[in-house]
Amino acid sequence: MRIPLSQAQDRAAFSIIDGARYSLEQVQNLSSIGENRPLGIETDEVQKFLFYWDQVFLYGLKSTKKGYWAFVSAFSHPALINEVKNAPGAVNDLLRSRLWLGTILNQNELENYLFLAQYEKRLLEKYYRPHAIIRNKDQMDDLISIACGQEKTLFAIHLDYISFRS
Repeated sequence: MRIPLSQAQDRAAFSIIDGARYSLEQVQNLSSIGENRPLGIETDEVQKFLFYWDQVFLYGLKSTKKGYWAFVSAFSHPALINEVKNAPGAVNDLLRSRLWLGTILNQNELENYLFLAQYEKRLLEKYYRPHAIIRNKDQMDDLISIACGQEKTLFAIHLDYISFRS
């Protein structure tokens, strides 16, 4: 028996949000063990954290090949856009998307950018399908509350090495 598309989409979204929540807990545990020293990309916990938050922004995109760069660059601070564009490895929009994510984590701005993203209705409709996590108010409220817990975790993600593994 096939699962209806809407149920499959709900399950996928829940899985991504649950992964984002769990990976944050793992990163927070790692941070507390390390006496709150900034975390780099070299640990599995940070890799998984990046992976799930990347999935939050990728899920429901109309075109995933180029990532979410066109969306986030439309409302990001100009200095942030320049930093990402000038980063080593910013050779395509998918990598710029991931560099943007690493940069906002380094700047401790994930919660703020999630908050901003939910109010970009025109851009959301342009770049995302209706079932996208970031177009769903309840799911975004959940993500913002999860991201709120990230503020005590410091990151030092080197922008010349951004990769994501599940």
